[in-house]
Amino acid sequence: MTAYTECRFNKTGVSGLIHHKEIPAELQNYSIAQEISLDCMWNITVLPGYKMYLNFNEYRLNNPNNCEANYIEVTQAESVRSKTNVMHIRFFAKHDALQNVNFEITYTAFRELSSSKEKCRPNEFDCEDSTCIDKQLKCDGYFNCKYRYDEDKTSTCAPDTGGIFNFTSQHMVVILVVFCALVLGMCASITISCWSKIQERRQRKRDYKLRRSRETSVEVGLDRTMTITSLDRGDRVLEQEIAAQQQVLGSGGRTRKIITANAITRKGGYGSGGRGGTAIIDDDMHGCYVPDVDVNVYRKQPNGGPHQQQQQHLLQQQHMHQQQLLMDDKFSPDS
Repeated sequence: MTAYTECRFNKTGVSGLIHHKEIPAELQNYSIAQEISLDCMWNITVLPGYKMYLNFNEYRLNNPNNCEANYIEVTQAESVRSKTNVMHIRFFAKHDALQNVNFEITYTAFRELSSSKEKCRPNEFDCEDSTCIDKQLKCDGYFNCKYRYDEDKTSTCAPDTGGIFNFTSQHMVVILVVFCALVLGMCASITISCWSKIQERRQRKRDYKLRRSRETSVEVGLDRTMTITSLDRGDRVLEQEIAAQQQVLGSGGRTRKIITANAITRKGGYGSGGRGGTAIIDDDMHGCYVPDVDVNVYRKQPNGGPHQQQQQHLLQQQHMHQQQLLMDDKFSPDS
């Protein structure tokens, strides 16, 4: 039994792993015990029309710079890209180079776009390098695209990928800054508007109070003016009435005269034997006594001062005295 005939692996599918752990441990021990080389081969076949791309996730050999001791060979490929849908990977190591070997290779089937107008199919993912891979390989934890766009954490594999909003962290920072600026601007605008309205209301209240104060002052002034005008008008009317009475008395239309009791007896038929005395009578009042009253006293002081009250008292006594004289003349023995 040789290592070459026993270490064979066949791979297919849209993607897969080639790992050193796939080599059976008994085969490695056999090579070390027999001091023979270990030679393993992986044959990979994908669908027609597809090619393969290799990505070395891990690569560690016992003697990496000694190709005679150990190496990994990729056939039917240019670098890490296959020419067809078939690829072969060979691992060779001598018995003393099997320690501390660790390699892991990912292969991915991809389809090349023939022109810039051609697009990836609905079940494919665009690697943005004119190649398409199976859509199931997107964000599977392995780099399947050459430029690793299928595992980009900021765009392809970001949360809510494929939704309406697909933002990177940098975009989110810009959006948050703009949003905060807009909110602050709105708050400042609302605050300024409210403050302006408050100031406007205060100014309206001050203007209203000032206007009411002025209107009250004007009303008080008008009341005073109207009162003074009414008093002046009343004084003028009273003065005119007094002047008219004085004019009537002066023209003889209505006369007052002082007569004696005998004159009254002769005129009224009471006789001439009455007591001496004088009285003031009106011709048109048939001898009824009308006492003279100082009108100026009532115009200046309607309620009358001390002097006016004394004058009124004297007039009342004079009037009673005149009435007594008339009564005596009326019932005298000579009548």
